[in-house]
Parts: sequence; structure tokens; C-alpha cells
Amino acid sequence: MPTTVLLTALGVLMAGQMHTVPALLHPMATALGTTPRQATWTATASGFAYAAGLLLAGPLSDRYGPRAVITTGLVAAATSTTAVSVAPDPPR
Repeated sequence: MPTTVLLTALGVLMAGQMHTVPALLHPMATALGTTPRQATWTATASGFAYAAGLLLAGPLSDRYGPRAVITTGLVAAATSTTAVSVAPDPPR
């Protein structure tokens, strides 16, 4: 039960994040010193990666089990988040 509650909460947060970003593209671009068009491409790439992950998660869960897929996904998310935190600034 605690795992279900945690995964549900994370799913709601992710959906909220995906729908909040378009409204904040202009302020984010301004804060990062880039154009809204460049910020939009970043958000679009993130959305496509999220969609691809969802399409792959089902078949991979059937093959390797949900626990292995979720654990691998969490490690990949933590790794990519760390990589993004040390990435250079976007082009100006």
C-alpha cells in the first residue's frame, strides 16, 4: 500500500509538471537568458522522452518485472537530473 501511494503521488506530480511548464516558458526563458523558442524545444524534448519511456515501460515490465523497471527508471531519473544540474547554461 505505501508503494502504491508513493507512485500515485509521483505520477500526479509528473503530470502537473508537464502541464505547468507551458505556462512558465516565457518567465523561464527570461530567467535563463534565452529565448522562449529555445525553452520550448527543451520542454518538447522532455515531453517526448517522457512519452517514449511510458511506451517502453509496459513491455519491459512484462519481461523483467515492474520492480526492476521502476528501480531502473528511478536510477536513470536521478542520474539525468544530476547531469542536468551540472550542464552548461543554454545558448543566449
